[in-house]
Amino acid sequence: MQERFQDIANGVPVVEVKEAPQNSKAATDWSSDGRFILYESQEPQTGSDLWSVDLKEPQKQFPLVQTEFEEVNGQFSPHGKWIGYESNESGRFEIYVQPFRGPGRKTQVSLKGGAQVRWRPGR
Repeated sequence: MQERFQDIANGVPVVEVKEAPQNSKAATDWSSDGRFILYESQEPQTGSDLWSVDLKEPQKQFPLVQTEFEEVNGQFSPHGKWIGYESNESGRFEIYVQPFRGPGRKTQVSLKGGAQVRWRPGR
């Protein structure tokens, strides 16, 4: 099965994702510099995980959050240094943030459930 991410403005395929048919993928965000796409991938062993692809090197697809829990609706921070996402690791969906590509750990930022990450401009 081949899937393609497309340049939304121009409709031009910019990267092909080649995986086994059981792995569905859905783009959730595009970095502000246009270099990375953040996407959800349904994995047979771990369920929904967050991955990214570097559009300068499309063969470099890498997991960002891959656990036995569901990680969904990932979003880049405006400057691209962080990602926010929903995870049900606490028993219900909460919002977490973590550095995008770099040292650091995730931090839970919601207290009583959370959905649909939104960043304040400039954060």
